[in-house]
Amino acid sequence: MTRVSTFGHNQSLISELLRNQSQMYTDQQQVNTGKKSNDYKGMAGQTTTLLGAKTLQTRINQYTSAGSQIGNVMDIYDNSIGVLDTVTSDLKGTLDQALANDEVYGFGESLSQSINSAITALNTQVNGKYIFSGTKTDVPTVGIQSLSDLQSLPTAADAFQNNQQKSTAQIDDGVGMQYGILGNDVAGPLMDVMKALADFNAGPNGPIDGKLTNTQRTFIQTQLNNIETARQTIVSSQVENGVRQNRLADVMNQHKTTGNVVTGLISDIEDVDMATAVTNLSNDQTALQASYQIMAKISQLSLLNFL
Repeated sequence: MTRVSTFGHNQSLISELLRNQSQMYTDQQQVNTGKKSNDYKGMAGQTTTLLGAKTLQTRINQYTSAGSQIGNVMDIYDNSIGVLDTVTSDLKGTLDQALANDEVYGFGESLSQSINSAITALNTQVNGKYIFSGTKTDVPTVGIQSLSDLQSLPTAADAFQNNQQKSTAQIDDGVGMQYGILGNDVAGPLMDVMKALADFNAGPNGPIDGKLTNTQRTFIQTQLNNIETARQTIVSSQVENGVRQNRLADVMNQHKTTGNVVTGLISDIEDVDMATAVTNLSNDQTALQASYQIMAKISQLSLLNFL
Protein backbone atom coordinates (compact mmCIF):
# COMPACT_ATOMS: atom_id res chain seq x y z
CA MET A 1 0.00 0.00 0.00
CA THR A 2 1.40 3.39 -0.99
CA ARG A 3 1.10 6.26 1.52
CA VAL A 4 0.65 9.84 0.29
CA SER A 5 1.91 12.69 2.53
CA THR A 6 2.01 16.34 1.55
CA PHE A 7 2.91 18.09 4.82
CA GLY A 8 6.69 17.82 4.55
CA HIS A 9 6.63 18.64 0.87
CA ASN A 10 4.42 21.69 1.46
CA GLN A 11 6.69 22.97 4.19
CA SER A 12 9.66 22.70 1.83
CA LEU A 13 7.83 24.60 -0.88
CA ILE A 14 6.78 27.33 1.55
CA SER A 15 10.36 27.69 2.78
CA GLU A 16 11.60 28.05 -0.80
CA LEU A 17 8.87 30.59 -1.59
CA LEU A 18 9.87 32.69 1.41
CA ARG A 19 13.52 32.47 0.37
CA ASN A 20 12.57 33.68 -3.12
CA GLN A 21 10.61 36.55 -1.61
CA SER A 22 13.56 37.59 0.55
CA GLN A 23 16.00 37.37 -2.35
CA MET A 24 13.70 39.39 -4.62
CA TYR A 25 13.41 42.07 -1.91
CA THR A 26 17.21 42.21 -1.70
CA ASP A 27 17.46 42.44 -5.49
CA GLN A 28 14.87 45.24 -5.55
CA GLN A 29 16.78 47.19 -2.89
CA GLN A 30 20.02 46.81 -4.82
CA VAL A 31 18.41 48.05 -8.04
CA ASN A 32 16.78 50.99 -6.27
CA THR A 33 19.83 52.09 -4.25
CA GLY A 34 22.71 50.82 -6.35
CA LYS A 35 24.20 49.40 -3.14
CA LYS A 36 24.85 45.78 -2.23
CA SER A 37 23.47 46.29 1.27
CA ASN A 38 21.87 49.00 3.39
CA ASP A 39 23.96 48.12 6.43
CA TYR A 40 27.44 46.93 7.28
CA LYS A 41 26.10 43.49 8.20
CA GLY A 42 25.62 42.82 4.52
CA MET A 43 29.28 43.59 3.73
CA ALA A 44 30.52 40.41 5.42
CA GLY A 45 34.28 40.46 6.07
CA GLN A 46 34.85 43.78 4.23
CA THR A 47 33.41 46.00 6.96
CA THR A 48 36.78 46.93 8.47
CA THR A 49 38.22 47.78 5.05
CA LEU A 50 35.15 49.83 4.17
CA LEU A 51 35.20 51.81 7.42
CA GLY A 52 38.90 52.53 7.02
CA ALA A 53 38.39 53.68 3.43
CA LYS A 54 35.51 55.97 4.39
CA THR A 55 37.54 57.49 7.23
CA LEU A 56 40.36 58.23 4.80
CA GLN A 57 37.89 59.62 2.27
CA THR A 58 36.46 62.01 4.89
CA ARG A 59 39.93 63.21 5.82
CA ILE A 60 40.87 63.75 2.18
CA ASN A 61 37.66 65.72 1.59
CA GLN A 62 38.46 67.95 4.57
CA TYR A 63 41.98 68.64 3.30
CA THR A 64 40.66 69.27 -0.21
CA SER A 65 38.07 71.74 1.06
CA ALA A 66 40.66 73.58 3.17
CA GLY A 67 43.10 73.57 0.25
CA SER A 68 40.49 75.08 -2.04
CA GLN A 69 39.89 77.95 0.39
CA ILE A 70 43.62 78.54 0.87
CA GLY A 71 44.15 78.47 -2.90
CA ASN A 72 41.47 81.12 -3.32
CA VAL A 73 43.18 83.36 -0.76
CA MET A 74 46.54 82.83 -2.47
CA ASP A 75 45.06 83.84 -5.82
CA ILE A 76 43.74 87.04 -4.28
CA TYR A 77 47.11 87.66 -2.64
CA ASP A 78 48.67 87.41 -6.07
CA ASN A 79 46.21 89.90 -7.56
CA SER A 80 46.59 92.37 -4.70
CA ILE A 81 50.38 92.21 -4.73
CA GLY A 82 50.20 92.70 -8.48
CA VAL A 83 48.36 95.97 -7.84
CA LEU A 84 51.10 97.06 -5.41
CA ASP A 85 53.72 96.23 -8.02
CA THR A 86 51.86 98.32 -10.60
CA VAL A 87 51.57 101.23 -8.15
CA THR A 88 55.31 101.05 -7.47
CA SER A 89 56.21 100.79 -11.16
CA ASP A 90 53.95 103.73 -12.08
CA LEU A 91 55.38 105.87 -9.30
CA LYS A 92 58.91 105.03 -10.41
CA GLY A 93 57.96 105.88 -14.00
CA THR A 94 56.61 109.26 -12.93
CA LEU A 95 59.82 110.15 -11.08
CA ASP A 96 62.04 108.85 -13.89
CA GLN A 97 60.15 111.02 -16.35
CA ALA A 98 60.41 114.02 -14.03
CA LEU A 99 64.20 113.71 -13.94
CA ALA A 100 64.38 113.15 -17.69
CA ASN A 101 62.28 116.24 -18.43
CA ASP A 102 63.57 118.20 -15.44
CA GLU A 103 59.96 119.05 -14.63
CA VAL A 104 56.73 117.43 -13.51
CA TYR A 105 53.14 118.54 -13.18
CA GLY A 106 50.30 117.17 -11.05
CA PHE A 107 52.68 115.11 -8.93
CA GLY A 108 50.67 115.61 -5.75
CA GLU A 109 47.52 114.23 -7.39
CA SER A 110 49.45 111.33 -8.89
CA LEU A 111 50.93 110.48 -5.48
CA SER A 112 47.48 110.66 -3.86
CA GLN A 113 46.08 108.19 -6.40
CA SER A 114 49.02 105.85 -5.83
CA ILE A 115 48.44 105.85 -2.07
CA ASN A 116 44.70 105.24 -2.51
CA SER A 117 45.40 102.26 -4.80
CA ALA A 118 47.90 100.81 -2.34
CA ILE A 119 45.48 101.19 0.58
CA THR A 120 42.70 99.47 -1.39
CA ALA A 121 45.00 96.55 -2.28
CA LEU A 122 46.27 96.13 1.29
CA ASN A 123 42.75 96.24 2.75
CA THR A 124 41.54 93.43 0.50
CA GLN A 125 38.95 91.19 2.16
CA VAL A 126 37.92 87.59 1.55
CA ASN A 127 34.62 86.58 3.13
CA GLY A 128 34.76 89.73 5.27
CA LYS A 129 38.30 89.03 6.54
CA TYR A 130 41.29 91.28 5.90
CA ILE A 131 43.84 88.88 4.44
CA PHE A 132 46.94 91.08 5.01
CA SER A 133 46.17 91.63 8.71
CA GLY A 134 47.66 88.41 10.05
CA THR A 135 45.27 86.86 12.56
CA LYS A 136 43.59 90.24 13.22
CA THR A 137 41.30 89.55 10.29
CA ASP A 138 38.55 91.84 11.59
CA VAL A 139 40.86 94.90 11.50
CA PRO A 140 41.81 96.75 8.28
CA THR A 141 45.45 96.17 7.45
CA VAL A 142 46.01 99.87 6.83
CA GLY A 143 44.35 102.33 9.17
CA ILE A 144 44.64 105.39 6.91
CA GLN A 145 42.38 106.45 4.09
CA SER A 146 44.21 109.24 2.29
CA LEU A 147 47.46 111.07 1.58
CA SER A 148 46.78 113.56 4.36
CA ASP A 149 46.27 110.70 6.85
CA LEU A 150 49.68 109.31 5.94
CA GLN A 151 51.31 112.71 6.38
CA SER A 152 49.84 113.07 9.86
CA LEU A 153 51.53 109.89 11.13
CA PRO A 154 54.89 109.95 12.94
CA THR A 155 56.18 107.14 10.72
CA ALA A 156 54.89 105.13 7.77
CA ALA A 157 54.96 101.99 9.93
CA ASP A 158 52.16 103.51 12.03
CA ALA A 159 49.83 103.10 9.06
CA PHE A 160 49.80 99.32 9.49
CA GLN A 161 47.47 97.61 11.97
CA ASN A 162 48.25 93.96 11.22
CA ASN A 163 49.82 91.73 13.84
CA GLN A 164 52.82 89.47 13.15
CA GLN A 165 50.99 86.13 13.15
CA LYS A 166 50.85 84.68 9.63
CA SER A 167 47.92 82.44 8.73
CA THR A 168 48.63 78.70 8.63
CA ALA A 169 46.65 75.60 7.70
CA GLN A 170 46.90 71.82 7.76
CA ILE A 171 46.93 70.51 4.19
CA ASP A 172 47.81 66.85 4.83
CA ASP A 173 48.56 64.46 7.67
CA GLY A 174 51.49 66.04 9.51
CA VAL A 175 51.89 68.72 6.83
CA GLY A 176 51.18 72.34 7.69
CA MET A 177 51.54 75.40 5.47
CA GLN A 178 52.16 79.00 6.44
CA TYR A 179 50.49 80.94 3.66
CA GLY A 180 49.61 84.32 5.19
CA ILE A 181 51.25 87.55 3.98
CA LEU A 182 51.49 90.56 6.30
CA GLY A 183 50.80 94.05 5.05
CA ASN A 184 53.88 95.65 6.55
CA ASP A 185 56.09 92.86 5.18
CA VAL A 186 55.00 93.32 1.59
CA ALA A 187 54.37 97.08 1.52
CA GLY A 188 56.36 98.59 4.40
CA PRO A 189 59.17 99.96 2.20
CA LEU A 190 56.63 101.29 -0.32
CA MET A 191 54.74 103.11 2.43
CA ASP A 192 58.04 104.60 3.63
CA VAL A 193 58.71 106.01 0.17
CA MET A 194 55.19 107.37 -0.18
CA LYS A 195 55.36 109.14 3.18
CA ALA A 196 58.78 110.59 2.36
CA LEU A 197 57.44 111.90 -0.96
CA ALA A 198 54.29 113.25 0.66
CA ASP A 199 56.19 114.99 3.48
CA PHE A 200 58.72 116.51 1.07
CA ASN A 201 56.00 117.67 -1.31
CA ALA A 202 54.18 119.41 1.56
CA GLY A 203 57.39 120.78 3.12
CA PRO A 204 59.49 123.88 2.50
CA ASN A 205 61.18 122.39 -0.58
CA GLY A 206 57.88 121.51 -2.23
CA PRO A 207 55.62 121.23 -3.94
CA ILE A 208 57.14 119.06 -6.65
CA ASP A 209 55.34 120.79 -9.46
CA GLY A 210 56.79 122.46 -12.55
CA LYS A 211 60.50 122.97 -13.07
CA LEU A 212 62.60 120.89 -10.66
CA THR A 213 65.01 122.54 -8.24
CA ASN A 214 68.41 121.05 -7.45
CA THR A 215 67.13 119.97 -4.05
CA GLN A 216 64.13 118.28 -5.64
CA ARG A 217 66.29 116.46 -8.20
CA THR A 218 68.59 115.13 -5.47
CA PHE A 219 65.63 114.04 -3.36
CA ILE A 220 63.94 112.27 -6.29
CA GLN A 221 67.14 110.41 -7.17
CA THR A 222 67.38 109.16 -3.60
CA GLN A 223 63.75 108.05 -3.57
CA LEU A 224 64.17 106.23 -6.88
CA ASN A 225 66.66 103.93 -5.17
CA ASN A 226 64.24 103.42 -2.31
CA ILE A 227 61.42 102.69 -4.75
CA GLU A 228 63.50 99.99 -6.39
CA THR A 229 64.07 98.41 -2.97
CA ALA A 230 60.34 98.61 -2.28
CA ARG A 231 59.55 96.95 -5.61
CA GLN A 232 61.99 94.13 -4.93
CA THR A 233 60.25 93.49 -1.62
CA ILE A 234 56.89 93.33 -3.39
CA VAL A 235 58.18 91.04 -6.15
CA SER A 236 59.80 88.73 -3.58
CA SER A 237 56.48 88.42 -1.74
CA GLN A 238 54.72 87.57 -4.99
CA VAL A 239 57.33 84.94 -5.89
CA GLU A 240 57.09 83.35 -2.43
CA ASN A 241 53.32 83.25 -2.76
CA GLY A 242 53.70 81.57 -6.16
CA VAL A 243 56.00 78.92 -4.69
CA ARG A 244 53.42 78.17 -2.00
CA GLN A 245 50.69 77.99 -4.66
CA ASN A 246 52.68 75.37 -6.56
CA ARG A 247 53.32 73.38 -3.39
CA LEU A 248 49.62 73.45 -2.52
CA ALA A 249 48.69 72.37 -6.05
CA ASP A 250 51.03 69.36 -5.76
CA VAL A 251 49.48 68.29 -2.45
CA MET A 252 45.95 68.76 -3.80
CA ASN A 253 46.79 66.64 -6.84
CA GLN A 254 48.02 63.91 -4.51
CA HIS A 255 44.76 64.12 -2.57
CA LYS A 256 42.81 63.89 -5.83
CA THR A 257 44.72 60.78 -6.91
CA THR A 258 44.33 59.12 -3.51
CA GLY A 259 40.67 60.15 -3.37
CA ASN A 260 39.97 58.50 -6.73
CA VAL A 261 41.58 55.26 -5.54
CA VAL A 262 39.63 55.31 -2.26
CA THR A 263 36.37 56.11 -4.04
CA GLY A 264 36.95 53.18 -6.37
CA LEU A 265 37.66 50.86 -3.43
CA ILE A 266 34.48 51.95 -1.64
CA SER A 267 32.49 51.51 -4.82
CA ASP A 268 33.86 47.99 -5.33
CA ILE A 269 32.72 47.04 -1.83
CA GLU A 270 29.37 48.88 -1.70
CA ASP A 271 28.06 49.24 -5.23
CA VAL A 272 26.37 46.56 -7.29
CA ASP A 273 26.84 45.84 -10.96
CA MET A 274 23.52 47.27 -12.14
CA ALA A 275 23.20 44.97 -15.16
CA THR A 276 23.76 41.93 -12.95
CA ALA A 277 21.36 43.27 -10.30
CA VAL A 278 18.58 43.83 -12.86
CA THR A 279 19.12 40.34 -14.32
CA ASN A 280 19.02 38.77 -10.85
CA LEU A 281 15.82 40.66 -10.04
CA SER A 282 14.17 39.41 -13.23
CA ASN A 283 15.24 35.82 -12.59
CA ASP A 284 14.09 35.87 -8.98
CA GLN A 285 10.76 37.40 -9.98
CA THR A 286 10.26 34.52 -12.40
CA ALA A 287 11.23 31.99 -9.71
CA LEU A 288 8.84 33.57 -7.22
CA GLN A 289 5.97 33.52 -9.71
CA ALA A 290 6.70 29.85 -10.37
CA SER A 291 6.65 29.15 -6.61
CA TYR A 292 3.27 30.88 -6.32
CA GLN A 293 1.87 28.81 -9.20
CA ILE A 294 3.13 25.54 -7.72
CA MET A 295 1.69 26.37 -4.31
CA ALA A 296 -1.63 27.24 -5.90
CA LYS A 297 -1.78 23.89 -7.71
CA ILE A 298 -0.74 21.92 -4.63
CA SER A 299 -3.37 23.64 -2.51
CA GLN A 300 -6.04 22.35 -4.92
CA LEU A 301 -4.90 18.74 -4.67
CA SER A 302 -7.08 16.29 -2.67
CA LEU A 303 -7.13 12.50 -2.14
CA LEU A 304 -10.72 12.62 -3.25
CA ASN A 305 -9.43 13.18 -6.77
CA PHE A 306 -7.78 9.77 -6.64
CA LEU A 307 -10.56 7.76 -4.89
